[in-house]
Amino acid sequence: MSMHNQNGSFEDGLRRVAVLSADPVLFMDLQMMLQEAGFDVVEVDTFESFATSDAPVSSAIVDVGEEPEAALKALMRLSSEEIPHVVLSYEAQDVPLALAGSMLRGTLYKPVCVDELLPLLGQSLPG
Repeated sequence: MSMHNQNGSFEDGLRRVAVLSADPVLFMDLQMMLQEAGFDVVEVDTFESFATSDAPVSSAIVDVGEEPEAALKALMRLSSEEIPHVVLSYEAQDVPLALAGSMLRGTLYKPVCVDELLPLLGQSLPG
């Protein structure tokens, strides 16, 4: 798993967002938006690597995209570890109701608008 953030420090997990996406262009767009808003961004290369990740994050963004089965495993991990998350999908994709627990902060359709995403992440931050 490769991790990217602005200052190289993982001391403060309060504003650290994991981005799980198989789409490098979407990741770069999200990274730019989130860093401009003051978040550290952790890139998760594969959904499987997140399933074994110990990187402390305050919330996560999961792109269901082209790998819905792998994304579902990551979503189950996020729910079980009580990490707030936002799901990105195409309009034709549905997130199973079983995964719509208290940690799911919202589902957005692509393309993502920063004005829709940031309030969801704001709700998902502790404190």
